[in-house]
Amino acid sequence: MKNNKNKKNILFVVNADWFFVSHRLPIAKQAIEEGYTVHLVTEVSDKRKDIEKYGIKLHDVKLERSSTSIIRNIILFIKFLKIFKLIKPDLIHLVTIKPVLIGGIAAHFFKKSPKIVISISGLGFIFIDKGYKAILRKIMIIFFYKVVFLHNDLKVIFQNRTDIKNIRDFTNLPKEKTILIPGSGVDLNIYKFSKVPSSKPIILFPARLLSSKGIYEFIESAKILKNLGRFIIVGKHDLEARKCINLNELQSLERQKIVEYWGESFEMPKIYKLASLVVLPSYREGMPKSLLEAAACGRPIVTTNVPGCRDAVIDGITGILVPSHNIIELTNAIEKLIKDPELSINMGIQGRKLAENKFDVNKVVKTHLEIYQNLLSS
Repeated sequence: MKNNKNKKNILFVVNADWFFVSHRLPIAKQAIEEGYTVHLVTEVSDKRKDIEKYGIKLHDVKLERSSTSIIRNIILFIKFLKIFKLIKPDLIHLVTIKPVLIGGIAAHFFKKSPKIVISISGLGFIFIDKGYKAILRKIMIIFFYKVVFLHNDLKVIFQNRTDIKNIRDFTNLPKEKTILIPGSGVDLNIYKFSKVPSSKPIILFPARLLSSKGIYEFIESAKILKNLGRFIIVGKHDLEARKCINLNELQSLERQKIVEYWGESFEMPKIYKLASLVVLPSYREGMPKSLLEAAACGRPIVTTNVPGCRDAVIDGITGILVPSHNIIELTNAIEKLIKDPELSINMGIQGRKLAENKFDVNKVVKTHLEIYQNLLSS
């Protein structure tokens, strides 16, 4: 079986190397273990050694995630064409919106079209932006999705049922081309269950510092409840993303002792172990990995009743769902868990059970490899 796969090239196209390492590396490692040759097209920052040490062949391409320049996107399209022609992949796995749209269209320009796997990691700004520019952008993106979905040998992976329904309604994507996989999974051997510490409560916001992640709502709740606990922000200051908080503003909040910013961490299991509860007031997600990790570590969750977030918790059992943008409800939920340690403990225990049953990374990897094998043998 491995001998048959040795000639098969799988090419991942992902917007950033850090996202590949955190969300797709276990899949690539298993593919190599099973005899595939794995290539990765991504924008390389500081993760080259972390990627190449597993035998992944890395191709550095500047994707400029936030750029909407037509000329730059045409240049990126040409780069994809050249790389695809060089590698001649048997299967291309496209992850995040720009690789999906530009890479998916580029894959049409071959006589023998490769098999295509697409991961829709949330619909993000397409559905939460307002104004006429956002409407025009949404119309254009949906059109390009329709073009990409014309591939015959195609599988589209979604992380929640709302995204499946939205995309199918807008593009008429056939049901048989879709599959639901709840997130990128969590390694239960790394993210271990631990008891909530008895020290002053730590209320953790583990996400990029974006308005769409609900960081401003978290800060407003911290202003109200700052005497009840320490409000900690851990995440990447992602300047390429839309509406990232100003660091001067964050430093001012730290001086006022409203929040503490611990920076970006690569030791999240240790961070979760220190936390009493995890808060993510996001506006929309695919399936937030931070909430899967929090559940695995036995931490109760407060998050918003929006696509992705509500799929990561069982309301009232592993966490509390609150309306998006609603600071009062968010604050009340955080206060409730701080003041009711027994409820928090029970939710954490149930969260670990949920992670074991639904979010185990081994199950996610196994399903991906089955998708690859089924497409390549069809």
